[in-house]
Amino acid sequence: MVAGLLIISTAASAQKDNWVNLRLKLKPGENFLYRISAETRASILSKTSQKNDREETQQVNLDMEYGLECIDVTESETFHVRIGYTKYRMELASVRDGIMRRSRMDERGIRHYEGDTLILEHTWEHISDPIALSIPKLLDTKFLCELDAGGQIIDRGNLEELQKQFPAIDLGQMLWQQVVFPEEAIAIGAEWSNIVEQKQPSMPGSPATRILVNDYRYRLADIKNIDERKCAEIAVTVNSKLKEVEKKR
Repeated sequence: MVAGLLIISTAASAQKDNWVNLRLKLKPGENFLYRISAETRASILSKTSQKNDREETQQVNLDMEYGLECIDVTESETFHVRIGYTKYRMELASVRDGIMRRSRMDERGIRHYEGDTLILEHTWEHISDPIALSIPKLLDTKFLCELDAGGQIIDRGNLEELQKQFPAIDLGQMLWQQVVFPEEAIAIGAEWSNIVEQKQPSMPGSPATRILVNDYRYRLADIKNIDERKCAEIAVTVNSKLKEVEKKR
């Protein structure tokens, strides 16, 4: 479970008895930065012909940032935005027979360690695997989409076309943090939820075989005036679970 607090610029129109309608309010040229850190751990027990079974522990650490820029606002109060990564780093670590092995992927390339010793390094210029994720290429890539005032993605723009260039990562994960507001008016303390599915991040050459199901639960904590703009303070809790990807027949 992950918990946090968001401050979102909204057009929170007042209703009777202190109820409000939450709506997204962006201005052309505004920029927002999201940062996500995630850690996944697993233990794998292997049956062997010897007396003792072999156990391996694995851990994946993900550290990424992405920016959202409002390009323009339409007459129907929808928002055209440009989204792109500014940072993406991943490390896969495993311990087997008491030996720690790590693979680290960032803007420099891919490096493999045994203990603290670097045993192999590849820069992106020397990686030809078409499935491999090129971090420099990813950081130079931007996609466009359109949001409505309720936070819903109404047009994914060029995301699907760009996704073909990055088979080892789900670009849609940059939309995880987008809060979808309830359609009806709510009062402070009200709660609502939204479920988002994403492919489990994988190292280059290892296509995702599982889907992470994120159950986002929101609570309107307060309505505040910040820099002369009305903002919603929203408490967020995320419960996640894995499910297997259905194989195509």
